[in-house]
Formats: sequence, C-alpha cells, structure tokens
Amino acid sequence: MSGDRKFRLTVKEVVKNDCPAGHKVGDTFEFGRGCPEGLCITAFHAVYPLVLPFWCNAGIPWEKDKNKVKVTCPDSNSLVTFELENLSDNVDK
Repeated sequence: MSGDRKFRLTVKEVVKNDCPAGHKVGDTFEFGRGCPEGLCITAFHAVYPLVLPFWCNAGIPWEKDKNKVKVTCPDSNSLVTFELENLSDNVDK
C-alpha cells in the first residue's frame, strides 16, 4: 500500500430505527489509517474492505465514479447507508 490516503465517510440514510451508535444523516468522518474517532466499529468493519482498493489506486470497478462507493452497516435493525469517498490520489473515473 503506497502513500498516505484520506477518506471521507458520510451517513446518507438511516432506513429503520435510530442507529444504536447515534449516527445521523449528514454525519461525516474523515480518516486515513484506522477507524475514525466516533465511528461505530461495526460500521467500520463493513467499510474497511472497500478502503483497500483505494489504497492501491484500483477504485471500485462497479461504480460510475471509481472514487466513491455506498456501504451499508451490517446492523439490520437500523440499516445505515454510508458513502465512502477517496479524497487523495483519485483513480481514473
């Protein structure tokens, strides 16, 4: 994995009950390495595998914008949807 990377994770939707971690639509987390402060570890567990392609400048091949991807928290009681965005060394769109 090369260089420093920056990412932004934004809560886009909370479909069912309130999120037990308190995440609300519009909450934003910027981070490089590791789980950003204030983000539920369960949500980060879902996000992390999609961070790896950005680290390798590979992007997300099934997305129109290779620097963004939607991620859903695995907690089926709240169904929180996030948008993960690569903020550095963007890959070809």
